[in-house]
Amino acid sequence: MKELIKYGIDPDETSNVYDTTSLDVQGLARRYPLRIHKVPSEAERGTEMCREDWASYVGPVEEWGNSCPQIADLCALMFPLVKPERLALCAYLFEAGFLYDERVESHGTTTTGIINQRAKQSDAGLKKIMSKAQLELMKIDPVCAVAVMQPWNDMLSCAFDRFKRKDQEFKNLDEYIDFRVIDAGCIWTGAILLFGMATTLSNEEKETAHDMLTPNWAALVLENDYFSFNAENRDTSKSSEKAMMNSISLTMQWENVDEAIAKHKVQKRIIALEEEFLKAREQYLRNADQYSPEMLRYLEAWFYVIPANVYWSTYCPRYNAERPKLGQIRME
Repeated sequence: MKELIKYGIDPDETSNVYDTTSLDVQGLARRYPLRIHKVPSEAERGTEMCREDWASYVGPVEEWGNSCPQIADLCALMFPLVKPERLALCAYLFEAGFLYDERVESHGTTTTGIINQRAKQSDAGLKKIMSKAQLELMKIDPVCAVAVMQPWNDMLSCAFDRFKRKDQEFKNLDEYIDFRVIDAGCIWTGAILLFGMATTLSNEEKETAHDMLTPNWAALVLENDYFSFNAENRDTSKSSEKAMMNSISLTMQWENVDEAIAKHKVQKRIIALEEEFLKAREQYLRNADQYSPEMLRYLEAWFYVIPANVYWSTYCPRYNAERPKLGQIRME
C-alpha cells in the first residue's frame, strides 16, 4: 500500500481497516485486508433510496440486497477508494442490480415469453429507476456516466440468456466463468468503481486491466456461487420453473460427485484464483512506473473487492440459511 501513495493512492484517506479477527470465512480471502469506507452511512442511504424507488415504481421489496446488519452495507466494504460524495449513488446502482436479479429469478422476463401485466409494469418501473440514476450520473460526471450504462445493458442481456440457458450447455468451468463474468456484473462493477473514484481509462488500459483482473473476476464469480448455493438450492427446490445455474451444481453434474465434494472443489479453485491475483498484484506493484496512476487506482480498487465479497457473503441475510424477508426484520 505504501508504494502507491506516491501515485496518489492512499486507502486510509477514505477508509479504515476492518477488524476481522472474530470472523470466519472458511479459509477464503487470505492475505486480503477488509476495509470499510469512512462514511458507511452514505452506502446505506443509497441502498435505501433505491429500495424506496423500487417499491414506488416496480413493486414490493421482499428480499435483502446490499444490507448486512452484522457487518456493513456491501458497498461500504467493496468501495473503500470511492469518493464519499459518490458512494450513495454507487450503492443505489448496485442495489438496483440485486433487485433486478431477484426479479429475473422470481418472475422471468418478457423475452422468455412470460408476458403479463405485472412484467410490463416491472419493466417500465425499472426504466424509471435507471433513468433517474442516469440523470444523476450525468449531472455528476457525464464521461463516467456513459461508461456505466453500457455495461448495465450488457448485464441485462446476459440475465435474459441466463434465464433461458440450460446448465448442460456449459461444457466446463472455464466456459461457465466466462459467461458469468458479464452476468454477475464484473464489468459493470468496474464501471461503477471508475465513476466512484472519478477515474477514466483509455480503451487500451481497459483491455490490459481486463487481462490482469481475470483471476480476480473468476474468483468473485465462484465466491458468489459458493456462498449463495444453499439459498439458491432451497429456492429452486420450491419452484419447478426455476433453473439453478451455479458452479457447484454444475460440478456435481460434470464430475458425478456429491454436494460436499463439489463445494470443496469450488472452494479450492477460489483459493487458487485469489492467490493468482495476489501474484498479479505483486507484479504490478513492482512495475508500478509502467502504468498510469488511474490504472493503478483501478487495479488496487479490485484488490479490496475480494475480501468485501467474501466477508459480506458469509454473513449477509441475502445468503443466510434462513433467508428472512426484509419486512420480518427492522433495519436499525
